[in-house]
Amino acid sequence: MAQRSKSYGSASPASWYAWEKLAPAPIVLIKAGEAVLGERALRHFQETVLTHNPQTTVVRLNPAQYARGELTTLTSPSLFAEQTFIRVDNLETLNADFQADFQNYLDNVSDDVTIVAVHGGGNKGSGLLRAIEKAGFPVCTIPKIKYASDKATLVKYEAQRGGRAISAEAVQQLVDALGSNTRELLSALEQLMVDVEGNIDAQAVHAYYAGRKEADGFAVADAAISGQTGRAIALARHAIATGSDPVPIVAALSMKLRSMALVLGARSTGRKNSLAPWQVKRATQDLNAWSGEGLARAIIAVAQADADVKGASRDPMYAVERAIIRIGQARRVRA
Repeated sequence: MAQRSKSYGSASPASWYAWEKLAPAPIVLIKAGEAVLGERALRHFQETVLTHNPQTTVVRLNPAQYARGELTTLTSPSLFAEQTFIRVDNLETLNADFQADFQNYLDNVSDDVTIVAVHGGGNKGSGLLRAIEKAGFPVCTIPKIKYASDKATLVKYEAQRGGRAISAEAVQQLVDALGSNTRELLSALEQLMVDVEGNIDAQAVHAYYAGRKEADGFAVADAAISGQTGRAIALARHAIATGSDPVPIVAALSMKLRSMALVLGARSTGRKNSLAPWQVKRATQDLNAWSGEGLARAIIAVAQADADVKGASRDPMYAVERAIIRIGQARRVRA
């Protein structure tokens, strides 16, 4: 029977990577608020099991297309006592047959089988999750990474894990450009660690992304917020013409305006915000030329652009340019 284990969960590297502290067990449940980290956890257990026994058979079960009896067949004792590793991605998509068979399996688990299941959130399958936890199998909860400050912490932690140093400004540029998608953010950092020798600084980040996919979302945002409307449009056109998607450009605009709004709100209420010190400093500088009314109008314009580039408009490029123009107009609004 599996060793009892506590669940993990707090918004910090210790909780995002808590799965590294768990040993493989007959069943391991990963409750992944961040899909990319859930996938890493699953790969970690698979590699650990294969390192211990390279002859282990690896099977991927699709819980959405599962056929009744598959799990019973895979977990039945074999003549040669072969080890089997069963990976279950997207447990939240499970069908009724999968849930029934898995709950039955909990009463008679096999010592020759390791099952690692990743649940991406939501209510579907919650009964099975409770049954797994009640049975005492290891459960690891990976919290959702919601705030820009958390994403910055994640980037720094990932760099440290790779034995690399990255400047605060470089972290900021990565989060500003790609922070809307944690998977893309970590992928960008991995590529930088491969391509850049020594410390990763802001110049390296900017040089790597100039003219490439996801390029210069932060440059477009910097120009737009500072009132350089023409330059922002030119940068956006260049980025899209060279392969960048409009979505992260709008995301960069949104994140910059959001940081400004949080700082402005903190001034009014005296409450602390979730931003890192360098983000507060940058947002404070950006706010010098803005009024509260203008900032509100800019946020509304970017919210519309976000919907447009995600399918509400037939012309995403026009949506980006219109948002940049409206930001420039909003910047001139005085309370």
